[in-house]
Amino acid sequence: MLRANQIMILSMLSLMLWTAAVLILLAVKRISGTRQHRVDPRFYELFRGGQEPDDIAVVSRHFHNLLEMPPLFYALVLAIIALGMADMTYAYLAVAYAAVRLLHAAVHLTTNVVVIRFSLYVLSVGLQTVMAVRLALQLL
Repeated sequence: MLRANQIMILSMLSLMLWTAAVLILLAVKRISGTRQHRVDPRFYELFRGGQEPDDIAVVSRHFHNLLEMPPLFYALVLAIIALGMADMTYAYLAVAYAAVRLLHAAVHLTTNVVVIRFSLYVLSVGLQTVMAVRLALQLL
């Protein structure tokens, strides 16, 4: 049976691997877009002088989203584990956070319904905040 710290690390790794997959998808889309002359390759020098087609821009934006809030989650998970405070409550919260972020990704990269995507984002921030507040209270 997996221990709480292992579950938390696996939750973190799932998002890290997803980030790598999105980076690969972004590279494929950008290369394809330039080869098909849908975007001038010089655009990528400074991200000026044009714009990406929507199907590439959404992947690019999603990749950047994965570099915003999830790294705070990674730091939080590592702090909880390093402090020896990992328990099943944190593990469940970490799994829920990763699952919600992956659902957010599914919406962002498919239908991109903003109200659903934003709701999932708010839920993920809430889960992360619960973890942070709980840790802060335990440290007092």
